[in-house]
Amino acid sequence: MDVTIRLFASLREKAGTPNINISVPVGTNVQQLLSLVQVEKLELEGAINGVLVAINHEYASADTIINESDDLAL
Repeated sequence: MDVTIRLFASLREKAGTPNINISVPVGTNVQQLLSLVQVEKLELEGAINGVLVAINHEYASADTIINESDDLAL
């Protein structure tokens, strides 16, 4: 599934864009998403460590499953 992730602060600066789009398998959780972001967006490698993830305007835990229609933010 394709997801769009909104970036803030230094992540936005490093990526050079306010949003990134990546494809993830159905059933991907937050921890897996962060790993995939670092692989697909090399400019964010290492910058993702310790970042907070919000799904639909609420902070998410590492095991929270992501859905295609979710509003994701780092």
